[in-house]
Amino acid sequence: MKYDIELALENKQESYALNQVAAQANGAVWLKSGNTVIMATVVIDETHFVDEDFLPLTVQYIEKSYAAGKFPGGFIKRETKPSDFEALTSRIIDRSLRPLFPKGFANPIQISVLVLSADTDADLQILGLNAASAALYLSDIDIFNSVTGVRVAKIDGEIVFNPKHSDLERSTFDLYLAGSKDDMLMIEMQALGSDEAQVIELGLADPFVDPLMVSQTVTMRQSNAMGEDELIEVLAQAQAVLLEANTVYENAFKPYAKAPFELQCVIKEIDSEMCEYVVQHHTDDLKRGISQMAKTERSTALRTIRKTIMAEMPQWDEHELKKAIESVKRSMVRAQILENNVRADGRSLREVRPISIETNVLPSAHASALFTRGQTQ
Repeated sequence: MKYDIELALENKQESYALNQVAAQANGAVWLKSGNTVIMATVVIDETHFVDEDFLPLTVQYIEKSYAAGKFPGGFIKRETKPSDFEALTSRIIDRSLRPLFPKGFANPIQISVLVLSADTDADLQILGLNAASAALYLSDIDIFNSVTGVRVAKIDGEIVFNPKHSDLERSTFDLYLAGSKDDMLMIEMQALGSDEAQVIELGLADPFVDPLMVSQTVTMRQSNAMGEDELIEVLAQAQAVLLEANTVYENAFKPYAKAPFELQCVIKEIDSEMCEYVVQHHTDDLKRGISQMAKTERSTALRTIRKTIMAEMPQWDEHELKKAIESVKRSMVRAQILENNVRADGRSLREVRPISIETNVLPSAHASALFTRGQTQ
């Protein structure tokens, strides 16, 4: 394989082969980093449009068993449904690239990321995003920003950027960020536990412990808490890493980018007259409606407002009125959150919905539970 672009970023080397695989795709790259090889393709349906208010983007991240030198086990011995890691990585790539598309983009588009060979220490979520972003940037779609990811860990009390997979197991938290040169587009974080063996005295602490056993080694969890100031500093440093990396990517990819073709963006305007009428005559009704705790109650209240307005203005189109009410409601909820720090249902930004857990709800099952959070079960 002949590689057109060779990049050295921090502690890794990335090589990109362009226009040598998937020639019929709008954009395709073959990425090699160490022993990891990923192929990413971008395909767009130029003849069809989706008449809905969303971006028709589909992202598939697929890992083949042979990428790790294995065959699928079990009786069938074939590739099966996507694993949890594949589904989560597909969502990470989707959420990172979706904001790049212009408003009103209505052509169905599919991004496929296929892991053909995997290194045990490679961060496939970062490399998968890099390959997908490169394929999108090099395609003939009108997008001029690259996106990359950075992973932050805290190992032995020290902040580490883009750690090896083996080192991440010793980290107390895992922070993944994706962004362009100017914007941070996606953040995902989880707290991890780091085990430390400590000797504690149990002989006098627990009367049920054998008196002859004066100490015992138990596993304790290290504190994985991070202060707000420290987190803000980490985010600022991560943004600097994203800026540097995306600058390198765009400078390297720009000479190879295809000339963009014109796509028709479907932008549906909201009727300003309807919005003004809703604000002037039904602001209080909307406030009462969106303050309901249950989502079903809020939907019922909005439907009642729409019927009331249709009775007042029968010449209006009900579908257009629905969009106008949703637009006004969205503005009100946004202002309420930013100005008053209050959610739509009246909760503060730090308040969670009521949670309840009921166990052993199925008598014949080995184990069962019913988890309820608000109206979600």
